[in-house]
Amino acid sequence: MMNRVYATITAVDTPAPKYYQARTCFGRAFTAVSLRGLNHPLTVGQKCAVFEVDGGLSAVDDAGTYPAILSVPGELKAGFCSEAKAKASLFLIASIAGNVEQYYSLASVTAVNGSTLTVVGDKVNGQIGVLGLSASAFVVGDCVVVYHDHKPPAVIGWWSVPQTWKPSVFALYLSFKFGTIKPTLTKYQINEDGISISAQSEVMFDGPYNPLSTMLSHTTQMVTTDANPYLYSIARYTTGLGVETEKYYLRWSKDMTGVETIDEGDYPAPLPVSYSLTADGKYWWSGVIGENCKQSDAETGTKYEVFPGEGDSYGVWLPAEGQIYTAL
Repeated sequence: MMNRVYATITAVDTPAPKYYQARTCFGRAFTAVSLRGLNHPLTVGQKCAVFEVDGGLSAVDDAGTYPAILSVPGELKAGFCSEAKAKASLFLIASIAGNVEQYYSLASVTAVNGSTLTVVGDKVNGQIGVLGLSASAFVVGDCVVVYHDHKPPAVIGWWSVPQTWKPSVFALYLSFKFGTIKPTLTKYQINEDGISISAQSEVMFDGPYNPLSTMLSHTTQMVTTDANPYLYSIARYTTGLGVETEKYYLRWSKDMTGVETIDEGDYPAPLPVSYSLTADGKYWWSGVIGENCKQSDAETGTKYEVFPGEGDSYGVWLPAEGQIYTAL
């Protein structure tokens, strides 16, 4: 007796890069994407779970990870029911009782919030979790699959891959949320035009906690190295008259998973240099107000623009973890 629906990958990078050709166990051929994303490619002959979402099919790289009975395309349900009679009986009973749940739906990512995503879709709107992947792997605008049999619903992967896909270029901006007194780390991405940038995710400190705190002095770490997974800053809160009410030493995760308070003794001493080191050992410069982020191949080498993040007096631009930069 068949206990799951699956598909076999028959071709890769077909009909376009990052797409697949696959064939279901019922013999139907279709074009698919991997729900695990571009960094986990599938191979010819690999068996994958099959999904039906809004009439389409897709594949994921772990066959049997999620139930498939209600994701069988309508014209194939009869064949499935003849193979998997026990599940078909349960499905029939649920149908008569009006208790047939939609397993999967599509949604668009509107914000990345640490370990969760904010999505907008036909079946779900709001902040939800992610299964089997890191929320930081997604960016605003991604079309994703939401799995509803999980309580609460959760994102399980991507639904589409743009044919013009190219690796994203990110940088981090450590400052505060404008209009508030909340220190904030924001991850920005260069848009497809190669000129503008957009915020893809942010982490915000919960403070202040004292109702008398009305002013913020946020002292940010000015440089970093790629080997260090954290950024650091000091948040000092005062009353309108300048009386200190709260002070926090903050440690920010570069992977955008959170921010935490640390003891003063754990706060690192400033590095005695005016540049950061990127993942490939280049020198990152971001301290000039009104200029974009720059890089040089040597400490005293020629500086060239690599990220259109303009320096200001409110915060600091720093290289993203693992990111390699090239000239704009």
